[in-house]
Amino acid sequence: MSFLRLVPYILIFLSRFPVLFAWAFKSREDHWKQMEMEEARKAGLAPAEVDEDGKEINPHVPEYMSSAPW
Repeated sequence: MSFLRLVPYILIFLSRFPVLFAWAFKSREDHWKQMEMEEARKAGLAPAEVDEDGKEINPHVPEYMSSAPW
């Protein structure tokens, strides 16, 4: 079955469960805020993101690369 045949069923499913649909799309303002925050983090003006353990998330730190599960 091609993907185009599934599109109406997917839309019906998402219309019945708006909570599942809400996380998939952001408003224009939310997207803009996220992009500004990413730029501020890259420039060092905003603090880095924090994981569940309270450690800063930075993919360029070698300890994250060495402790990767692969």
